Amino acid sequence: MLRRRLSRLKRRRQRLAYHFRPREDARNKTARTLDLLVLVAICWLGTLVLLAQYWEIDLALPVSLILAAAGGAAASRFREKQKQLRRQRYCFWLAGQRCREEIKKLQTREELTVFVSLLLAGLPQFTELQVNQKGGKKTLSIDEAIALRAKYKGVPVAVQCFPPAAGEREEVQLLRSFWQALEEQSLPAALIVAPGGLCPAARRMIAGLRKKYRVVVLNNEEKLVELALQAGRQPEAEDPRESTAGQKKYGYAAIEAIFEQKKGLHYLLAAGSLWLIYLISPPGGLTGGFYLGLIAINVALALACFLFNWRDEDLDLEDLEPET
Repeated sequence: MLRRRLSRLKRRRQRLAYHFRPREDARNKTARTLDLLVLVAICWLGTLVLLAQYWEIDLALPVSLILAAAGGAAASRFREKQKQLRRQRYCFWLAGQRCREEIKKLQTREELTVFVSLLLAGLPQFTELQVNQKGGKKTLSIDEAIALRAKYKGVPVAVQCFPPAAGEREEVQLLRSFWQALEEQSLPAALIVAPGGLCPAARRMIAGLRKKYRVVVLNNEEKLVELALQAGRQPEAEDPRESTAGQKKYGYAAIEAIFEQKKGLHYLLAAGSLWLIYLISPPGGLTGGFYLGLIAINVALALACFLFNWRDEDLDLEDLEPET
């Protein structure tokens, strides 16, 4: 149970990598090097001034130079690591964009079923995958009761697929046939794929299914994208400046930069620091009101970050396994 929870937390941190395009460093190599040198020089001067208060200048100067050189080397190494991480995140985001484009082209239940079968075939946990073709006709026609059969780590799993443009009547009919097939064949687990979402009646039926069976639902496009990425659909590394596919408008990109998930912790930290200062030496009058206003603004921004990045329940295929 603990291992599963830790795995979910790790996936929750990683899933933002394909939802948002990572910000690019617009500076050229010369500018980045100059910024690093200026930062090292400022740190060296600060260290020299601090050490000179306790040591003689003949000792403080070489020690500060050594510390500044070590700090510069560490900062340079950290910058390279960040560059590699940014490239990895870009590749992951690009994979998500390409998966979305591929999913949007799926129109019929047959196309969706074939797509899902290819994804599941790319996951080593799934074995004995079989598409249920109706009537054995030459043209592909998927059985209404169960679209796919497979085994997830040895557990029999029935898969039902809903076309993106399915109406409420079709969704309810497919779920009713699916439920009946689960009961007749005593199948313990089910995977339901609906990239176009589900109607309220279908969601209520799935809630009833979960009382008797282990059910995993992919009820939006993003969860199907996540499944595709788990199946290994990732492109080769590219230079972010060479591709403009899927770029968002400037206004939306600016909003994302303000309301990033990690920014929420920064806003909370800023609010806590201001509150601590306010408690230790509470300023009065207009200055005190200004402090309280800044605290309120930072708390509001932190809450907005968490709400902006609120996601649906995580896709966890391990829910198909029996609990031990």
